[in-house]
Amino acid sequence: MTVRPALLRDALALHEKGRIAEAAAVYREILKQSPNDAGALHLLGVAELQSGNTPAAIVMIRRAAALEPRNALFQSNLGLALSQTGDTVAALEALDCALALAPDSPNTLNHRGNVLRSLGRHDEAVTTYDRALTITPNDPDLLNNRGAVLLDLNRIEDALASFGRALAANPNHTGALANRGALRVRLGEFDAALSDLSRAIALDARNVAALNSRGNAFSGLKRHREALFDFDRAVAVSPDYADGWFNRASVLNELMRWDEALQSCDRTLAFAPNRVDALVLRGQLLRTLNRPDEALRSYDLAVEIDPDSVEARVCRGHLLADLGRLDAALGDYERALARDPEQEMLRGWRAFCKLRMCDWRVIGDEIRAITEALRNGKQASSPAVFLALSDDPGAQLKCARQYVLRHFPERQSAGLQRRKGGKIRTGYFSADFHDHATAHLTAAFFEQHDRTQFETFAFSFGPQKDDAVRKRVKETFNRFVEVRNYPDTDIVRLARECELDIAIDMKGFTEGSRTGIFAMRAAPVQASWLGYPGTMGASYRDYLIADVTVAPESMQSCCSEKFVWLPHSYQPNDNSRSISAALVDRKGFGLPRDGFVFCCFNNSYKIMPALFAIWVRLLQQVDGSVLWLLQ
Repeated sequence: MTVRPALLRDALALHEKGRIAEAAAVYREILKQSPNDAGALHLLGVAELQSGNTPAAIVMIRRAAALEPRNALFQSNLGLALSQTGDTVAALEALDCALALAPDSPNTLNHRGNVLRSLGRHDEAVTTYDRALTITPNDPDLLNNRGAVLLDLNRIEDALASFGRALAANPNHTGALANRGALRVRLGEFDAALSDLSRAIALDARNVAALNSRGNAFSGLKRHREALFDFDRAVAVSPDYADGWFNRASVLNELMRWDEALQSCDRTLAFAPNRVDALVLRGQLLRTLNRPDEALRSYDLAVEIDPDSVEARVCRGHLLADLGRLDAALGDYERALARDPEQEMLRGWRAFCKLRMCDWRVIGDEIRAITEALRNGKQASSPAVFLALSDDPGAQLKCARQYVLRHFPERQSAGLQRRKGGKIRTGYFSADFHDHATAHLTAAFFEQHDRTQFETFAFSFGPQKDDAVRKRVKETFNRFVEVRNYPDTDIVRLARECELDIAIDMKGFTEGSRTGIFAMRAAPVQASWLGYPGTMGASYRDYLIADVTVAPESMQSCCSEKFVWLPHSYQPNDNSRSISAALVDRKGFGLPRDGFVFCCFNNSYKIMPALFAIWVRLLQQVDGSVLWLLQ
């Protein structure tokens, strides 16, 4: 009997020094001599719990509690151990038993609050933490946990205040720093978030949550390479951390490293196979990599898992529309819109899809509703789609301004000046320097530059196709740069190294555009030309190169850019192209032998009901005439 107290003192001393395994060995020695020693059983259970051996901990603490059922500490630690296995109902029962024995135990109340939070009983959790805080008002763990559950309840200001109180009590509380930093990321306060999260990481370099949140803060600041470094560290510490792999995939996508992003997305799904956002991102990556069938399967699985996912429905709708499956695309847009009527730009996409199908039954009402929503500050359509929907220049300007403010705000570097002397350096930015309508129109134009006055640069961010048109266009420039896999920041840096005087965007808001390049200022003067003869609504777009038909002077007040008018037409063509010598006749095109042929070879979405009605009247008035359309 005299041996046990000495052994217990030795074990406790080892335990307090953090030498858990050695302490556990001594507890076991005591239990060999006294198998029903409740104190040793409890302490061995605590040691097992600290070592990560939770099932063994529960066995030991439960035995101790059975020997001393009125020991509140035993019941409290049993509840803690049970909560770590996910047995929250049994954990809550043990904790309530502990509180019946010792109602004023802050630790037990803290554990109970945590269990209630895991059960989704958030209001009860807050009440439990508040009860504990009446006993220990400045306990940073309690304040941090209270902040987390307040965040679950979307009580943002209260959560911030609770994290602030925790840090006032302990400025080095890593949990509160990580939680407040993550909340600040959510609020878009990225610089403040970086301060909190960097402090948390300095205190604990293996804090996965803080590393992940700081990566998100860097992403919010467009500092993507720094973000990637943090996500890499997070998954190195915790290789099965799905959030880290997903965020890594997202930032690799921003860096245009699509194959690596796809691999990271697949790692996410290996650990979280039903994660809808990862399936959607995977679909987007496969679509970018021109693997539409695989992309569609990824979207299909996302919709199967969550039929009400607006993001999955919209992304699948876009792909189906690209594949010409317009009925199915419209179905996805309709389902998404029913779920979220205010989803950004969705009403515009639905109307555009209907125009492509020539479904005009209520199209006028839809366009009027979209226009009204835009006037009320809602982004009901993208600018490119709205240009097809409406001929209201004031509404087009409103749509474009709202869009760039949200997605491409100005990030101009101060002091960007035109260099003095030398030839004028002009950069053309496009995704269409290949066998594409734009290149067919401009090939001869590029050849006409006065080399004594101009140096020309092409920045190509489209597909790297090796066709005859591309070879011809490449030869016309002083420098042709492939930048498809470059993020916007790198393209801007390269453009500035070239010391461009003028940057000409040939895409505007059309498919494959890179508006972010111009938001950072690629050159002292920036202009739009050819691809998108509408306003960009951006302060960093100085000129619109057009003609008086496309942009009459009366339109100037509805465009953010100043007009530069070219004589006759803003659109060049290649007068060296040969006309086919093949003999053609009407019969070969399914046309009648006689009668006047009206024709329109535009895409169907450009044909509005009012215009079509005029055509029908013409056909009725011109005997034997026909209307010949592209589709």
